[in-house]
Amino acid sequence: MKKIFTLITLASSITLFGQSFSVYKTNNSQTTITATITNGYSLADVTSSSAQSKGTFKIVNNSASTTSLNIIRTIVYQAPTLILDGSTNTPYTYFCFGNTCFPSNVSTAGSSDYTILGAAGSTVAPFDNSTANAQPFIVYFEEAPTTGNYYVRYKIFNVSNPNDSITFNYKYNEFPGIGINENVNTIESVSDVFPNPSNNAVNFSLQLKKESDVKVEVFNSLGSLVYTTTESRSVGKNKLSFDCSKYNSGLYFVTISAGESKITKRLVISK
Repeated sequence: MKKIFTLITLASSITLFGQSFSVYKTNNSQTTITATITNGYSLADVTSSSAQSKGTFKIVNNSASTTSLNIIRTIVYQAPTLILDGSTNTPYTYFCFGNTCFPSNVSTAGSSDYTILGAAGSTVAPFDNSTANAQPFIVYFEEAPTTGNYYVRYKIFNVSNPNDSITFNYKYNEFPGIGINENVNTIESVSDVFPNPSNNAVNFSLQLKKESDVKVEVFNSLGSLVYTTTESRSVGKNKLSFDCSKYNSGLYFVTISAGESKITKRLVISK
């Protein structure tokens, strides 16, 4: 009898804490699923000047009852600043959810624009948000004449249970190579830069497998080189620093190169 009770409890837990819906990335016509979106999933897109980027999604109800969903958009990073005043001045981003395409100054849908999905297995619309039943979920990004770097987060959640949610990220023109060790033949390790954020001197430690010239490059969020230096360093642990007091506030990328090794770190300057 005890074993039966345990199984019932487990089944109840799965029903209680499992997600009631699934999100899929599709092609623009929603005829082909290209990715399954899970919590923390990141998508990347490379935009060009004065061009539009479009991401199309399909939401499917997995529960045995009708489910109402809402969305929250959060701008995590923007350079240059997005124009989110409801106009069509670029750069800006907006989304379509439920039956409505919202202007750029709207970050969440109202109750009249929830995506309402019928129970799993329904044969009448709406059982998902495919284009056929007029409930698309689409995100748009309109680039300015000069391309920038942007990081936008979307959270889709069950209105009756906000913890029943899927949050994913959309990154536009993400700086290449962040956190990737392209080759570690010369560089064994590099610490994070510190202090971070900073408005003065920045430091980091570097462990080399052999004596080498070490090149330090600092790029701003648009990819422009703002600082570079090359110094000869010995095998083992080395400490390096540079002055960032003259740079404007914002996100920067510090690239450390030695031999065939290259590692990039993030730096935030705050004044």
